[in-house]
Amino acid sequence: MSMLQSEDITQRSRIDSDNFKFVSNAGVIITAEPNSFEFRDGGELVNGDIDFELLELFTKSQILQYGIPTQTTQGILESDGEFLFTASQDDKPLRLANGKALNVQVPNSDPNNGMEFFTEGENLWWQDDSPFQILPNVGIDTFSGYEFTFDRLEWVNIDYFTKFDLELTDISICAPEEYQGDKVQIWIVFQDFDIVLRSSGTNLPIGEVVSVVCIVADEDDNFRIDIQEVTIEEGLKVNLDPQLESADRIKELLKELD
Repeated sequence: MSMLQSEDITQRSRIDSDNFKFVSNAGVIITAEPNSFEFRDGGELVNGDIDFELLELFTKSQILQYGIPTQTTQGILESDGEFLFTASQDDKPLRLANGKALNVQVPNSDPNNGMEFFTEGENLWWQDDSPFQILPNVGIDTFSGYEFTFDRLEWVNIDYFTKFDLELTDISICAPEEYQGDKVQIWIVFQDFDIVLRSSGTNLPIGEVVSVVCIVADEDDNFRIDIQEVTIEEGLKVNLDPQLESADRIKELLKELD
């Protein structure tokens, strides 16, 4: 996974901590009140400029490379954006002070009314009761999208519990015996939804088109990949045959899934 993450898409900016505003490449607006940041070690309030970093993930290939799969213990999620916030001063990590929070506006011209707010834990997403609003598009000069207030610097996700009105089934995914254990990652990427699962092939909706993605860490920092597009059906068996490819070519193949 570190190979996939070697393409750094982190956005960085040095910002006055008492006049904090960050606008991302996708138009996400992040603000905070004065005296919102403190040193993680010791809790002393921060003055002056801070180094703020944001990872924003909107595409399936980005989620696969950097994020946590769009799933919980309760079901499959469809994402409208995953975000990671971090801050530091003089290379010393910061956190939000007690009673302070980031206000985040994520623009979307057609927001999904079913979206909810999630935070990450143990490589899964968990529902969070932080303030979260869905603002519909009511005119040219008004903001539409999602707005939330969050009091920690960590992974968050805007997600929707995808309710497939389809029967579910299990499929069989088989990788060569030599590619087992922690050397192989298997993902299922949906064609028509922003859904990326790390899955063995269980509880998948019949009739949906997905790509089964197998990435193998071979010896000497070499990597292999196989991507097979299939339609979910009962009794489906997917035999994977990962082939040697460069890291750059693997990233290109993943972007074709978007």
